[in-house]
Amino acid sequence: SRIPLLEGPVEIKDLFASAAESRRIICEGTAGARSIGELGSHGWSDVLVVVGPEGGFDEDEIKSAQSRGFEVALLGERRLRTETAGIVASAAILIS
Repeated sequence: SRIPLLEGPVEIKDLFASAAESRRIICEGTAGARSIGELGSHGWSDVLVVVGPEGGFDEDEIKSAQSRGFEVALLGERRLRTETAGIVASAAILIS
């Protein structure tokens, strides 16, 4: 067990440019996205989870993330505040 490392806000382009080799997830409520549990998180050792601004990511940001190996995941039926989305994502990874 490890305590998750939480980073402060960064520009999305800077994050994509510096994303380490790990399992990469961008949380967004887009059609067709699966839940973190459905991504099959069992056995992951390093996971980079990106939660966005209050209004969500725009289509270009999602496409850019996917082109860099990010998987799009849902955190549930409701839109969460930025402050709670990271906590919910971490919990979903731990229980899946």
